[in-house]
Amino acid sequence: MYLDIATKAKSLFKNFPKVSDPETAAQTAVVNPLFSWHISTIQKNKFIVFNNDGCSLHVVIKSSTEQAQVGADFWAMLEQLWLQWSLDRQLFEQYRTKAKPSSSKT
Repeated sequence: MYLDIATKAKSLFKNFPKVSDPETAAQTAVVNPLFSWHISTIQKNKFIVFNNDGCSLHVVIKSSTEQAQVGADFWAMLEQLWLQWSLDRQLFEQYRTKAKPSSSKT
């Protein structure tokens, strides 16, 4: 999974791993946008907004600078939305497995 972080959200993601080759990451995101997310914040960094590049899906979680907390909150909210839309849990698990750990493109 690739994260393209807006300038105003960069401080929240400074401890996240960076991709080794941003150009390749950008090309991969274009080829498979369902695994690419743009990230911003709202209400003076109180919430993190993940906007999926492949569809109109938005995941909003409470801000944290802790990578583990952001990851856990993101996946919990995405799973909740996934099941709310009556999508197959097995497909969610496949998406999560294929997404692997997140890296930022910037």
